[in-house]
Amino acid sequence: MRLGIININDIGVQVALDEDHVLTSPGYAVVHDESIFLGEDGRARFRSLPKWTNNRFWSELNMSALPQACTHAKNNADLAYLHLKTIWDPLQIKPDRVVVAIPSNFDQKKLGVLAGICEEIEIPLTSFVDAPILEASSVNTNAEIIHLDINLHSITLTKIFKEQTTSLVSAKDINDLGYTGFLNNWANTIADQFIRAHRFDPFHSAKTEQELYDALPNFIDKLEHDNVARFELASKKGHLELALAKETIVKSCAPIYQSIVTMVSEEKSFEASTTVLLSPRFKALPNIKSSLQLIRDIEVIELEEFAVISSINRLKDDLISDNLEIKRFSRVISVEQSKEKNLEVKNQTPTHLLWKNKAFPIGQRFDLNMDAETGPYKSEEPFGRIERLDTELFIEPIKKDIWELNGQPLTKKEMLTIGDQLKFNGEVLILISEI
Repeated sequence: MRLGIININDIGVQVALDEDHVLTSPGYAVVHDESIFLGEDGRARFRSLPKWTNNRFWSELNMSALPQACTHAKNNADLAYLHLKTIWDPLQIKPDRVVVAIPSNFDQKKLGVLAGICEEIEIPLTSFVDAPILEASSVNTNAEIIHLDINLHSITLTKIFKEQTTSLVSAKDINDLGYTGFLNNWANTIADQFIRAHRFDPFHSAKTEQELYDALPNFIDKLEHDNVARFELASKKGHLELALAKETIVKSCAPIYQSIVTMVSEEKSFEASTTVLLSPRFKALPNIKSSLQLIRDIEVIELEEFAVISSINRLKDDLISDNLEIKRFSRVISVEQSKEKNLEVKNQTPTHLLWKNKAFPIGQRFDLNMDAETGPYKSEEPFGRIERLDTELFIEPIKKDIWELNGQPLTKKEMLTIGDQLKFNGEVLILISEI
């Protein structure tokens, strides 16, 4: 059986067959005359043909009408369909099963739209799985993890708890501070330098503006190893060149970096040892690692480029099912254990509920209600019942329309294990065990 993997991020949608990366295609669409350009073809024309452009169709995946009329698409879902189809159709070898890795901020509506797109293209989708959970499961970390990722229009902070399983706790976005914003800051900084040094403004021509943006990723990559890098552009005067210091580029993004550091500091538990994971896209931001390392009691780990693909292959027996139901995984087995729990836990049955860094003992039975200010409490009018039967722990929803277990609706009695995530009325509870 051949396994297909699609990793959704609009900076670059990755596609793999088993362990082999096949292609990466950015989420851009450009319409010019009667043609539509998608993926890399769209990105390469995004500045030079600015009349009709869209690079928000993955982050705003929905059926709402597009603000600009277009004969090729009525809504963002149509654009996502066209983009995914241009990726899927040319594949010479089609997989038997496909696992789709998704951003942790994808809600059920987006997943419904994406599942429909896969069905229409005849992609044999078997499951969705949160990409940050996959990446966190396969590296040696502390129990508390903060995962940072970036797409074209936002930064996502995912909080994760790790023991025998790796589980999603929460996801939070910084909107309008995505990769596009960084590109614009860098482009404006470089354009100012060209004006000062050569009296040449790259933005006066759509052609040179596109060339500037095309050259930015390679230029930023050079700054990973060098404190100074050269930037070249063609003009009517010939080739113009600048030597730019890394410090100049970093200063242009200082307010954004401060926002990121502040958000991580606020999300981190007080006096806990926390691992901060930087996604392959996030770690490319110049000096971001050293900025985050100023926070007390954290370690920062940079993830490999194809970490999601590698993790899915290691966990594929759990993620692939012959069942027709398409499942979302917000919790997976920890391939690499947390540093606090490298020794096998003797008791696999949860003993406490973790809520906002506070642990509440479960005991033999917990008739559960929730106060948004003080947390879970035992009630004579409970929303649900957690009960220990022999050596196992079970949850039974009493009010069935408000519960989720690991991102799925909870409608019947289910067994609980360490790392499971309960959610009701917007409050998240993690099942943990006393050491």
